[in-house]
Amino acid sequence: MELVKDDLPIARDAGTELSGFESRLPEHDADARELRFARRWLVVIYAMILGMVALGGVTRLTGSGLSMVAWEPTRVLPPLNETEWAEELARYRSSPQGRESNAWMELDDFRRIFAWEYAHRLAGRLLGVVTFVPLLVLTWRRRLPRGKLGAGWALLALGGLQGALGWWMVKSGLVDQPEVDHFRLAAHLALAFFAAHVALFLAIRWGANAAATPNPSRGLRVSTWVALVFVCAQVVWGALVAGKRAGLSAPTFPDFFGRYAPSAVLGDAPRWLEDPLALHYVHRVIALALVANATALVAQTWSTPRLRRSALGVLAALFVQIGVGAWVVLAYVPTGAAVLHQVVGFGVVSHLVAFATRAGVLGRPSSVARTRGEPAM
Repeated sequence: MELVKDDLPIARDAGTELSGFESRLPEHDADARELRFARRWLVVIYAMILGMVALGGVTRLTGSGLSMVAWEPTRVLPPLNETEWAEELARYRSSPQGRESNAWMELDDFRRIFAWEYAHRLAGRLLGVVTFVPLLVLTWRRRLPRGKLGAGWALLALGGLQGALGWWMVKSGLVDQPEVDHFRLAAHLALAFFAAHVALFLAIRWGANAAATPNPSRGLRVSTWVALVFVCAQVVWGALVAGKRAGLSAPTFPDFFGRYAPSAVLGDAPRWLEDPLALHYVHRVIALALVANATALVAQTWSTPRLRRSALGVLAALFVQIGVGAWVVLAYVPTGAAVLHQVVGFGVVSHLVAFATRAGVLGRPSSVARTRGEPAM
């Protein structure tokens, strides 16, 4: 399903609104081109964050995330000779992971895990450049409304915060334990998802026609917001599952070692945020709640073909995600399947955000017909 596309005005009467739009369009060709450029830029940011999420998943699953023990935000080059590599390895061996978990590693082994973390950090810096430079150009040209430029700068600030949050996460594994704190991991992943979908939301909204956007019923608004809350919870909970390696706690599906009831699976007093099996159990329950909610969205939009297709996209993505999740646990969390699970989860959120935006639940789209001075985002 196409997540971002232009929604052109569909009115065909000769009323003053349409004629005014048509008369103004030639005068605003430059502004329209600028807006198209801005939307493509947002889509590139979204796609790059998706790549970062996948790369971060590989980094985590290969145990590479703690191989660089200093932040060094301006660093671009890796070690270039044997002396520099030896120094880097010595610094790593002074960390808890280097001392305890990977004390056996020689230089060639260390280079492999270093490469993943180095690539992840370098991709983050490249993303910063791709966000900042076009935004600076758009600001200098002053062809976009202030509201849109403000949204762009806010997106850049989110990227900077994400980098700082990533180092805060890594620091938790450099003090007294050879792994990162699972709550900090959840915060890092959740902010990445949030930043990417702010970019997606803006790209869709900036290309939509306000007059053609439906006015959703109260029931559809409630169902959509419930789905958004559930999917946010699932992203955070999935990160907690990953941080505690909870996928290994129950390598059966759909049951938990032949059981389903919470008391039968977890006992009387589970630690919901710490116990791997409890985390895994809740992760599956939220997935089922999302399927039920997406089914309700399909039913509520059945008479509107465009929204029905979008809701069906959400539901289909959820079924794919559950299938991949089952593969992950039954195969004891292979790296490729686990990364795919994370990427498909990203796609579930994207489909839901696209649906909510086009249904008019998330914001009101800014029409191409708006004037330059209007502060709409």
